[in-house]
Amino acid sequence: VMSKHPFRSGPLLNTSGAIDGPYSQIMKKHLTSAQISKAMKFFSKNKMSLLFEVLDPEENEAHIVRYAQEDFGLYLIGARGLDLDSEIVSEEELDCIAEKLGFKRATWRIVPFKEAVKSSRESKGEGFMLRHLTGKVICKIKSESYLATKLISRLSDKKIEHMYKNPNDFIK
Repeated sequence: VMSKHPFRSGPLLNTSGAIDGPYSQIMKKHLTSAQISKAMKFFSKNKMSLLFEVLDPEENEAHIVRYAQEDFGLYLIGARGLDLDSEIVSEEELDCIAEKLGFKRATWRIVPFKEAVKSSRESKGEGFMLRHLTGKVICKIKSESYLATKLISRLSDKKIEHMYKNPNDFIK
């Protein structure tokens, strides 16, 4: 998350874990001085926080999905006001903000729920965030490919033994 720092000139970067932790440092690595300058101008007129997904080449080994060099960087995935009850801005608004500030955006489209579920089954990517037409976030759907790869990659000898001794625990 990036917002205007309340006590210093410049941005406040934080993750769910810490204000100045290792993931904030990864985010800093992907911010250009032009993006920071544009973001600070944006924050002077817009009292909000910007939410990002960060794809970093050094963290690529930790990802289930393998990304290409051109995929790395900061993706604007949300923005909201600073009040607790502020709404997340629309995808269209995020596109405009990202273009103004020089951030990447994931592709998005409006489809019926059944099509989103079908797409998640066919996708080789990570998955999708689903919003209602009103803009409210409904849920995150992970692709079957992502979930299967994650399961296999995290199987330990102990889990494999448990799986063979208790197959019903894995059939759901």
